[in-house]
Parts: sequence; structure tokens; C-alpha cells
Amino acid sequence: MAPPPNPYKVTPGPDYSATALCPACAYRGSTIIVSKSDDSVGLFFIYILFCLSCACCLLGDTRDRSLLYYCERCGLRLVTDDNKGSQVRYDSSTLMPKPEETKGGQATPGSKVARSPFGLPPPLSRPNIVNIKARYQALTPVRKLVIETGRFGLPTKVTDPNNTTASTCVIESPGIPPEDPGAKKKERQFLQYQCAWALGSGLSRQTPHFRVNSLVDGTSRELAWVKLFGGSNWDAEIHVVAGEMTDDKKSFVERRIFAAEESDWSTSGPGVLWTSSEGLLLWSMRTLRDVEGINTRALCLLDAYDRLVIALRKIRLPEGGGKAWEMRVYAEVSERFMGEILASYTALRCQQERIVQEHIYDSS
Repeated sequence: MAPPPNPYKVTPGPDYSATALCPACAYRGSTIIVSKSDDSVGLFFIYILFCLSCACCLLGDTRDRSLLYYCERCGLRLVTDDNKGSQVRYDSSTLMPKPEETKGGQATPGSKVARSPFGLPPPLSRPNIVNIKARYQALTPVRKLVIETGRFGLPTKVTDPNNTTASTCVIESPGIPPEDPGAKKKERQFLQYQCAWALGSGLSRQTPHFRVNSLVDGTSRELAWVKLFGGSNWDAEIHVVAGEMTDDKKSFVERRIFAAEESDWSTSGPGVLWTSSEGLLLWSMRTLRDVEGINTRALCLLDAYDRLVIALRKIRLPEGGGKAWEMRVYAEVSERFMGEILASYTALRCQQERIVQEHIYDSS
């Protein structure tokens, strides 16, 4: 289904400037334009030269994937129409009235803020928006989780080594057929083939590919599940448990991640934008440093004002435990919302692995 027209379209100018109508504070005018990082600027020009030499893409698309636009008055990250973001809109589910606009505590008509795990946004700080590398230096993670991986390098378990009473999140893969040692290498490893519920797998098309469960004292509770598609359909469906009705019947809320093509799952461009229960969130690669002084390029989850919710980095486990992924959590989130985040992360990792395998193992 085609997305509705976007009245808040960002209109880039010939000199990388842009104008827009902010869907939150209703400011119409110039935007703050930010290059994602110093190294991405260099990569941008290398990519331009490559594109011009092979004439394989348009300059306008490359520019959009290298720059981010923010409202000059409230700092909201704006959604452009030139990439996958055109499938996602700020609407009543992701915006809420801003009550402090008047003395009576009632919102001024047309003035809103974006929903976020952090609550209301802070006052606009242009230096914080422009200086991506420096803006997170004062942050301290509230939790550090360890992600265990399994087949295809996909997450299977998330634990908190510093809190033995915290729940463990187990990520099952009921919709991925088990490995057949006798199958050809292509069929053993090709996720594109498996995500299409191949004939003979014995799996129902209603079977979710991944299920996120919370495990506490031996009791498992379902938090969310992920359903993917095969062929040229790159969307992902995330179903989040909204409320348990009975032991065997639950209500779910669908959070769909739209992707017109495989490149929409790239986090090196503008990133993967999706509508969560806590507002519009973005998976994107950023070069950052937090209060512990770790300077790295990391996969991050950001709210609509680019506040850091999650950052992932490779760590070495103690006592020769090898390497693992550490998920640094900077916001206080509920167990249910953490399940939603893990479901989106699992979908992201699976789709990226599908892309890699598709270009290694031809499905034709």
C-alpha cells in the first residue's frame, strides 16, 4: 500500500540547505543539517566518485543518505521522502501535546512533542545536534547486557551479568527450519530461502520466525515475535504482547518495519526507522563516546531527538570467554519494551544476514 502524502516533506536546496514544516512544533523554515560523522563525510565523497564513474545511481539519493535534517526550533529529527523514511510518518501515535506551552498547563494548538522512552525533550541545543561525536560524552549506561549469538550470528539470549535477579531474554527461532547436515551448503545457509517458508519445511506460514521470551525463575513469558517474508518483500512484522488475557490467548500490537528494497536495512545510510510503542525510533551507525571514554563506531538506537537509547559494541568476556556483543542501555525501559527492542534488533540482524547470503548464494 502506498504511503499517504507527507505534508511535512523536507525540501533540499541546491546547496544542501533545506526547508520543512515541523510536524511537532509547527515551525516552518530552514533546518539544521548534520553530517552523520567525520568519517561518513569522507566516505560520502568516495561514494560520489564511484557513482559518477559507474553511473549507477543519482546524486540526490546519495546526498540524502549522507545528511540528516532537524527542526531548527525544537530539534526534532525530520523524515525525508527520498528513502525508506517516506513509509513512516509522525502521527497521533508518535506525537503528543506539549502541556507546558501555557500557564494553565494546556497545550497550545499545533504544538506537540514526539513520544520517547526518555519522556519530554530537553531545550534545543544546536551544538549537541551538530556535534554528534561529543553529544553523548556525559552519558552513563543504566544497564549493560550481553548478547549471545547462535546460527548465522543471530541473537539467541540476552543476559545482565551485573544483576543475577534480572530476567533473561531468550530469542527462539521457530520459523527457521533446523539445519540439515545432508543439504547442500546453499540450502543450509540461505536465509532468503528459509524466510519464504520453503515447500517441505513442514512449517505454517503463521509461524513466527523469531520469538522473544522473558525467563524468570524458570518461568517463560512471551514478549514479542517477528515475522519476515521471502522473495522481494523486505518488510518485517513485529508483534508485541499488549496484555495477557489468558495463559493461552494474548493480544498483540503490530509494529511493522517497512522496506521497499534490501538497501532499506542498511544502517550506514540514514538508518532503519520504525514506529515503536515509545515513538519513532532509529537504528543507525554512529561514532560516539560515552562517559567511560570508549570511542567507537557503534550500532545505536535513537529517539526522535537523537537521544541515545541503545548502543552496541564488541567486548571480550572475562576468563577467556571469547568475544560477545554488549548492549548498553541508556534509558530506563520496561521488560515489555525491552522485548520490543530486541525483536526489532533481531529483525534487523536477520535481514542484514539475508542480504549478505543472497549475494553469496544465488537463489536462482
